Amino acid sequence: MTAFSGSSALTSGPNYSYYSIPAAWILAMIPHFVAAGLAGDKFKNTTPRQMLADLLAKKDKTALDKKIIRAESANYNGFYIYVTSETVSALRSGAYLSGIGIIFTLFIKAGLRLN
Repeated sequence: MTAFSGSSALTSGPNYSYYSIPAAWILAMIPHFVAAGLAGDKFKNTTPRQMLADLLAKKDKTALDKKIIRAESANYNGFYIYVTSETVSALRSGAYLSGIGIIFTLFIKAGLRLN
């Protein structure tokens, strides 16, 4: 018996709403990962916004520069300011992504439980 047993419209198929939040986050983060990948060695995890500032300051931007700027602008996201080493920045990113993974797991398990 489901919570909505009186309404067949709410229980007639799989419930995809729990998957929408992880999907939205992934869609929002893709531009940042694309920009970092396109930038190669220009991207430094310790100062993730510096690459964008450097590109914006250039007078003659290449097509690749413009693409990176657009991708970063699509994902203009807050990063922490107290990280000064690559090791600590990797730990910060790992902790953040682990937390996101835990949240996604909760949503996915809830969605599977309702289906």
